[in-house]
Amino acid sequence: MMKKTVEQGSLEQEIMTFVSAFIKKTNGRGPRDVKVKMVDNLMLYFIEGILSPMEKYILQSPQGKSTIFEARRLYVENIKEERVAAFEKILNAKVIDHYIGWDLDKDSAVGVVVYEK
Repeated sequence: MMKKTVEQGSLEQEIMTFVSAFIKKTNGRGPRDVKVKMVDNLMLYFIEGILSPMEKYILQSPQGKSTIFEARRLYVENIKEERVAAFEKILNAKVIDHYIGWDLDKDSAVGVVVYEK
């Protein structure tokens, strides 16, 4: 098993702090937990506690999931440039691609960032 370098640990901590603060700034409340893992030129981040109280109520309706997925898709699309620019600054590398997925039943999300090495 490969040991994590101090630099990698510091980067992961900086990204965790950024993701939490960014979500709080753009959503009005932060997530319960953020974890980051870096492997080669991939950065993976896992977020727990993504749903707002309002979204939890919306989920109880028949069209709740589709409504929240669409709202979150629009949200991610609208803040993409700001988010990617921040990742590039932290990583000191160009972001090639970025993916986000949500599991509303588990109140969690995952992001994958592919960047130049």
